[in-house]
Amino acid sequence: MPAWQTTAIVRRGVARVTIGNGMVAMPSHSTRAPLVAPSLLRMYGLRSAIIFVLMIVTLGASTFMLREAAVGPVIGGILVSASGPHLAYWINAGSFVVSAVLLAGIPARMLQAAAAASRGHLHDLRDGLAFVLRTQALRAVLIAWSVALVSFAAVNTTEVFLAKDSFNAGDFGYGLIYGASGLGLAIGSLMGGRWVERRAVRDVYTAAIIVNAIGFATAAISPNVWVASACCLLGGIGNGSALLCNALFVQRAAPDEIRGRAFTVIMTVNYVAFGGGFIAGGLLRDAYGPRWVWGLSAILLAVAGVVAFALTRGVPSTAQPEAEPAV
Repeated sequence: MPAWQTTAIVRRGVARVTIGNGMVAMPSHSTRAPLVAPSLLRMYGLRSAIIFVLMIVTLGASTFMLREAAVGPVIGGILVSASGPHLAYWINAGSFVVSAVLLAGIPARMLQAAAAASRGHLHDLRDGLAFVLRTQALRAVLIAWSVALVSFAAVNTTEVFLAKDSFNAGDFGYGLIYGASGLGLAIGSLMGGRWVERRAVRDVYTAAIIVNAIGFATAAISPNVWVASACCLLGGIGNGSALLCNALFVQRAAPDEIRGRAFTVIMTVNYVAFGGGFIAGGLLRDAYGPRWVWGLSAILLAVAGVVAFALTRGVPSTAQPEAEPAV
């Protein structure tokens, strides 16, 4: 099939999903990050949301450094072992170009239902911060997931050292651990949709973070890379489900006109913590080694689970009905 036909089919598929399943309108503005996501405000659309996420994961399967691709990291490890990192990086860069081309083909009218009023960049940021701080579900995601991301960053920093130094598994072992995490992420995202339909989101969120912590802890004490990969698979399942719950909390708690600003504030704080976690992970690895970093990260992640459970007490388990956005 010619490349242009493949691109056209993908574009039509994305368009069909966005129109058919009630996409969230995310105004494109400096304080409202453009985002295409299925509306999770209505529970009947949740499974379609998961299908959409998995479709994006599948389209990224050729990206060898992307955690969401389960097979890619393993192949990337083989490539690095055989020919060095340059080929893997070129393929990775090419996959981003293809993704950008596909996204550029989505009409702007499908990304934005109505323009939100703006009082200027700083005012919009303050409005978003104030809304997040006074909204229980958003405040929980802001605090609990920031703590969790410190743990994730420390683990990411030392993952390669755990594979190569602790397990003597080389590039292939690193790709195996990374790929297991990606596979777990996909499974957790898929199964999480069913879990939140049957259980309170608070319970699924807390359990997912704790499961992720157990995965990190058991990987830290694993005897070899194969056992550690199974542990990372378990941790990835928790991670995927927790990420889904994060989005669900924000989708339900923030109305359309403020949702982009809420996402911006939460993601900014989250990734400041994420950056700090990278620094901490590197320093702790030099002082204690990768196994200890993973063990301490597991403890911190368990703390994040307890914080999430405490801060989401009383958060409604179901979304309030909302009018369909115009397309």
